[in-house]
Amino acid sequence: MLKKSLAVGIILLFIISTVTPLVIGYDAEITNKEFMDDLAFACYNEYGSSKASYYREHLLKERSDDVEPEEVMMPVESPPTTVSSTGPMNSPWPMKSQNSRHTGLSPYSTEGNNGMVKWRYKTNGWIWSTPAIAEDGTIYTGTIAGRLYAFHSNGTLKWEFSAGAYISSSPAIAKDGTIYFGTAGVPSWGCRIYAVNPNGTEKWHYQTGNSIYSDPAIADDGTIYIGSRDSYLYAMNPNGTLQWRFKTGGYVKSHPSIADDGTIYFDSFDGKLYALNPNGTLKWTHGGGCACASSSIDEDGTIYIGGFHLTAIYPNGTRKWRFTFGGQKNTNHVSPAISSDGTIYVGVSHDTSSGGGHIYAINKDGTEKWQKKIANNWVDSSPCIAEDGTVYIGCSSTEPGGDSYGYLYAFGRNEINQPPNPPSINGPTIGLKNKQHKYNFTLDDPELDDIELFVDWDDGNTTGWLGPFDSGETQTLTHSWSEKGTYTVKAKARDTYDGSESNWGTLKVSMPKNKAINTPFLQFLGNHPYMFPLLRQLLGLQ
Repeated sequence: MLKKSLAVGIILLFIISTVTPLVIGYDAEITNKEFMDDLAFACYNEYGSSKASYYREHLLKERSDDVEPEEVMMPVESPPTTVSSTGPMNSPWPMKSQNSRHTGLSPYSTEGNNGMVKWRYKTNGWIWSTPAIAEDGTIYTGTIAGRLYAFHSNGTLKWEFSAGAYISSSPAIAKDGTIYFGTAGVPSWGCRIYAVNPNGTEKWHYQTGNSIYSDPAIADDGTIYIGSRDSYLYAMNPNGTLQWRFKTGGYVKSHPSIADDGTIYFDSFDGKLYALNPNGTLKWTHGGGCACASSSIDEDGTIYIGGFHLTAIYPNGTRKWRFTFGGQKNTNHVSPAISSDGTIYVGVSHDTSSGGGHIYAINKDGTEKWQKKIANNWVDSSPCIAEDGTVYIGCSSTEPGGDSYGYLYAFGRNEINQPPNPPSINGPTIGLKNKQHKYNFTLDDPELDDIELFVDWDDGNTTGWLGPFDSGETQTLTHSWSEKGTYTVKAKARDTYDGSESNWGTLKVSMPKNKAINTPFLQFLGNHPYMFPLLRQLLGLQ
């Protein structure tokens, strides 16, 4: 029965019609409840999982009701009179999931990629957008702060384009270098389809009736297909004019897939899978669907679908293997990327706003190759693969003060591994002897390798090597000194990748008294060890 249902729900939609978003009919008879629970998780709501309430609280307060596009359409700004070329760019990763069929399969190998961080760039705002890679190696990605970034392959910034509204949509690159994406917000300042020139200037924009979370797909004739929260799928000409639009009964958030015969497949929040002819007329619908987790297809027909697990499915519908992320981690709407050597890359997030996000590299046999923690919130960006095997992915994090930011990561192979940075030590600098004092040690490795920690308390006691720990983690240890005096707490980190060690991080502490320090001013001096050095010396605090 599982074979029958998966053949209907997966093989029909992926192998025959090359649809990437997996849509399963409720009228299909499914007996493998665990597998279906994974798929249903990503269908929980418009944004996926429990993140919806967090996102709405932080970003989506301005959303208004749907507005019919006829009322808000804006003229194209300075459209070109001719189009020099059509279709998607012939580059390593011109759009989400690599191609207009959205298979997620790269023609390039990542065999030498050992998961080291080549570089990372901190952006203003979360990155939900999947990076796209141009023919010259330029990487494009958008942020919730409304900026489209262009990076050189060495991680330096090329330019920024301000769209003035959230960019969740992933960029798609045409043959002539034009970058297409959508924006989200309210109709008065968001909800646009953008075309940006390769130099970062605006080519044109087109106003839709509501927010765009869909990722554009470019057909061979240059037509750009993209969905909107106003329930339409839009077909745009490369010069910014509307070719046609098709209305569904719900939001269109999925990224359209285009078959070899030009048929456009997409799903809607009205619970249907749609197949449209290239002229915008309806070909057929499949009822009972939902906007689900995206899948990828290997060259041998193996289908990879996320959720709380990464599941590999043979073309006949039987399960090949399943990799469990554990710890309430799941892929949500992230699409796996597959290299030509068979390694599968996918972003996963903990099912809470503070659980953090990781990137996983999974071998073709379903075993873990490597994984790195890259965010303190989530990973909503899907990975992409460059010609040299570098893997790019974005993430979402929040500062302690509440400001959101993202990182675009480049994972690859560095010729020389860098040692960890010296641990930073925070804790009281004056205290009471024979009393336990608490100290925090923050660890950091440039390549995000796991780190071990060694602490010397300067009284003849050491911790030995502790760990390993994730890069970026803070470890809390306690210690007491039995004698009055001044001590230098020292800590160093060791890289588990090659055993390289950091320099020492230090903190001076004084045990001047054998009764509690309860004077507010002395407590203030203890928390600010570099202020009033003369007064501290007179008081015997250093």
